[in-house]
Amino acid sequence: HGETPIVPPTHAWAQCTPEHTATPPGLSLVDTGARLYTQKGCVTCHGPAGRGGVPNDNSTRGTVPAHDTTAEKFFLRTREDAEAFIRALEASGDLSAAGDTGIPSFPIVRARFLNARDIIKRGRFTTGLDPRGPLPPLQMPAWQFLLEEREIDALLAYFVSLQSWDDGRR
Repeated sequence: HGETPIVPPTHAWAQCTPEHTATPPGLSLVDTGARLYTQKGCVTCHGPAGRGGVPNDNSTRGTVPAHDTTAEKFFLRTREDAEAFIRALEASGDLSAAGDTGIPSFPIVRARFLNARDIIKRGRFTTGLDPRGPLPPLQMPAWQFLLEEREIDALLAYFVSLQSWDDGRR
């Protein structure tokens, strides 16, 4: 009760076997995330470079969420904070074991990260803006059986790296 239902992936590309999707060794966490973003089809709904804007009829937002503001959503206030976050994540997927990151409000940042990780694992059901209308066609599928935890970390590191620090946004 009260839990978000798990939405299974419906795209054929999400069913690829490991030998077709293996990540080359030596890639950084961000580069691995960028590769997975395209390879697993995230780009289809969340747009090129995570810019969003993909229409999702009858959803409360109107479009699929963007990922190029993930650093901001995690309360990472500067490029330096985002880089420190990515370094801490590269060092260990267990951010609770991260030493002094120098990131202000790190417990909040960690909590937001863990929430985003959970959304990727479990998926998210989007209800319709008009309850009498059709369900929004684009739903966030659950990736917990198709992505390893470290791959989810890689996607989130990639999302944080997409933040533009030069366009007037924080």
